[in-house]
Amino acid sequence: MPDAEGAERVEGAEGGSVSNQLIQLDIQSDLDRMVKQMRADTRQVPKAINSTINKVATTIRKEGARDLAKETGIKQKKLRESLKLNRSTPRTLSASIDARGKPFNIASFNAKVKRAKKRPIGVTAKPWNKRRLFEGAFILNVKGSPVFKRTGKGGKGIKPVFGPSVVREFLRDKIIKSFNATGRRRFREVFPRELKFRMGKGGR
Repeated sequence: MPDAEGAERVEGAEGGSVSNQLIQLDIQSDLDRMVKQMRADTRQVPKAINSTINKVATTIRKEGARDLAKETGIKQKKLRESLKLNRSTPRTLSASIDARGKPFNIASFNAKVKRAKKRPIGVTAKPWNKRRLFEGAFILNVKGSPVFKRTGKGGKGIKPVFGPSVVREFLRDKIIKSFNATGRRRFREVFPRELKFRMGKGGR
């Protein structure tokens, strides 16, 4: 069955990875109805499906980056870099969107050193578009430094402080439902146009 699907590759701070299938659009009932209504030449249907799936997947990636930016505070440019579109072909009739990459350090979210009585007490930042205080966190006196916090006995160790991860956000029900709704809407809009175009070309 033709589909438009999204797969998610999780790569945490440790560098591990797993893959999860997120989006599967069941378009068979819509497909049968539209082909019947248009009295289409069935030989043109696979070509129209292929081009439709690619256009639908492109829209899902674009709107998904926009929605994730609103949810996470991650810049849309960075999100688009993290969302890879694998295009459909006439053989596969399937497209996928891979979300990948490590979580973003909170330095990416307008991080600022917080002081009390002229002494630093932590770092404030706006992951998920909400400013909050990360007590005890600090920024090295180096341009572009990540935010760190001390760990271990006596605070001798340090570790980075992470905010949102694109791969984790991609798993949220709200995002998955939004992607599916966009996919169904766009398929119903695009497929009739693509099929009509193919029929007009006389099968070329």
